[in-house]
Amino acid sequence: MIQKDATKETTDALWNELTVDKNLKYGESSIFWIKVLYVNAVAIFALLAIDCFLFKDSVEGAPPTTLEDLFYTVSIISVIAMVFTIPIQCFKFGKWAYHTLKFQRLFTETRFSPKVAACLCNLIFAKDLLIRQKQALESYNQEAVINPQSRSWKITLIIKFLTAGFTIAFCAVMVILAILQFFFAAILLFVLALLLCAVYLACSFKIMRAIMENERRLHSLLLDELLNRKVDEILAQRGNQ
Repeated sequence: MIQKDATKETTDALWNELTVDKNLKYGESSIFWIKVLYVNAVAIFALLAIDCFLFKDSVEGAPPTTLEDLFYTVSIISVIAMVFTIPIQCFKFGKWAYHTLKFQRLFTETRFSPKVAACLCNLIFAKDLLIRQKQALESYNQEAVINPQSRSWKITLIIKFLTAGFTIAFCAVMVILAILQFFFAAILLFVLALLLCAVYLACSFKIMRAIMENERRLHSLLLDELLNRKVDEILAQRGNQ
């Protein structure tokens, strides 16, 4: 049910705020830009591999061929795309996190404030939020998409953190190997890092979509509650006439 503090806002104000469910679009937009960021990383990896193997025998000081010119042009475009994609993705994720926490605070307190969650650009607030969403849904006698205390949720979290840790470690070792000119080993590690990153992102998307589905259910229940309250107000006004 709606918190007592939240009901200090008028029913009309809440109704106007909730008629358009924009935040679910923010979440889907954030997921889209994370995918774009990943595709950019794969493209840059492919270009590095081409540079290592296709042009390794290029004569130093010789004029670049048409193929080399094309390759370096595509490389520059990919790097520029990556530079622009990162802040866009952070902005989209932050906007989604801010509005998600703000909406949840209509029902329960949250460990992280909306502004802090927006600045983190990370799902560190997810467990607490899912617990709060579960509590709010249970107050309406509804079930949450994910039980944060369940075994499957804990396995998802373990996989998420392990893949994140190994991805960072592999990338660090890859940089060292590249500096030492062990290019084949560096590329192999980068492939493994990309695969682990894909698993990490799959876990993250699963968590985000669970949060979004819980929010969708709460949104629907809250609209029903506000509608019933509005009907009661109208009936009470007619009864007083």
